[in-house]
Amino acid sequence: MLGVDAAEEMIAVAREFAGRDITGGQLRFEHVATIVHLPVADQSLDGILCSSVLEYVPDPAACLAEFARVLRPGGLLVVSVANRNSVVRWAQVATHRLGRLLRQRWCAFLEYSHNEYAVADFRALLKLHGFTTLNLIPFGSPIPHWLQRRKFGGSLLAFCAVRE
Repeated sequence: MLGVDAAEEMIAVAREFAGRDITGGQLRFEHVATIVHLPVADQSLDGILCSSVLEYVPDPAACLAEFARVLRPGGLLVVSVANRNSVVRWAQVATHRLGRLLRQRWCAFLEYSHNEYAVADFRALLKLHGFTTLNLIPFGSPIPHWLQRRKFGGSLLAFCAVRE
């Protein structure tokens, strides 16, 4: 198993946790400059987990193309993205904008978050890069579970997709 991150600090923490690894040393972590160029061969992976990353990268489509390159046909991609249609996301954006007016750093992660998607738009982007969506789960909100599972509830959308 391979974990990658662009932040050296995250790799250091992951390696520390890997010291307690029960997988028999089969877990490794590498620093990468970008996930657009992964250090693995074509069609060499069975699965990819990409959690809350694509909202911060300059070219999410290039990342999906790279995932398609390294995944075997039938390989699984689990990816989460910011939900453009979430009422919680709208509240976060409004809070962030108000904070900027008041010279506060409320919802500071939004200073770096550049990409958000409606369900249909991201499903189409996945399809364009050779993925078929198997499941979708809205999540990531401080609202009741039954409400955040609606497409307008969760501030994040988790897609499970298979490479065609």
